[in-house]
Amino acid sequence: MNPQIIPPYKFMRGEGGIFVELYLPKKPSFQGTLYDTLVKGFQIQEVRSHFRSDKAPGIKAMLERFKTSVRFFESDAEIAAFPSVFRGYSVYEVDGVFYNTSKNEIQNERTQVIRIMFRPDLARIIQKYKHDDDAVTRINRTAKAYLRSPKTHDEIMQDPELDEIQREVANYLDTWSNYVGLFLFGFIVYEICEQITRLCARGEMKWDDAEDELWVTSFWNLTINPITLVSVQRRRPLRQSQISPRRWGYGGGQAHQAGLKRSPLR
Repeated sequence: MNPQIIPPYKFMRGEGGIFVELYLPKKPSFQGTLYDTLVKGFQIQEVRSHFRSDKAPGIKAMLERFKTSVRFFESDAEIAAFPSVFRGYSVYEVDGVFYNTSKNEIQNERTQVIRIMFRPDLARIIQKYKHDDDAVTRINRTAKAYLRSPKTHDEIMQDPELDEIQREVANYLDTWSNYVGLFLFGFIVYEICEQITRLCARGEMKWDDAEDELWVTSFWNLTINPITLVSVQRRRPLRQSQISPRRWGYGGGQAHQAGLKRSPLR
């Protein structure tokens, strides 16, 4: 009788986050800029340098109308504190159909979708309150409730029933979500818009053919349930004498069971 196999994975509690998709036309002239920008996004010093560069006035101008939603930096210290909010992305393509009102016609276009899931790092707050048995649950619940709330940060903080943990989580998420907005609009989207402007200025694209709109969608009710590798015992490789040719289905050669490294809890 074969022994029962119990996978060393555990279902973890749900974590809140922000689910974002950026929609772009699939054009060769955009691919280099898009790829380079996404790769630079993993390097936090590149992101900070971007906001310290001469592009800052253009970024401010782009965000001016909605500066209450995404606030630009008021000091270099805020840029220096820019956290690494970008952990990865996925790209897929779809066939899009839309009605061009300026030309009064239906048009087809291959659309590129960049999907990003932003996850707040609550580890510092969890560590701070590690002696409170209920802290992890309260922190996660507060984070999800905050991200889903239609109220502004100031409105939420006026609630007299908020405890110390809830206020700390709310303050952290207010700062973190603004960094996410700056990374998304002030870094990724700005670079795409700058590339469009560059192509038109060089005569490689006409403004009539430039994109009227770039779409960014966001869903603030994201819940991620990690299925986490929690513990694995190292296994010693089998000696050659322990390997049965009949069992393995061949007459010779080498075989061994690979040991897996312990994965830290997330």
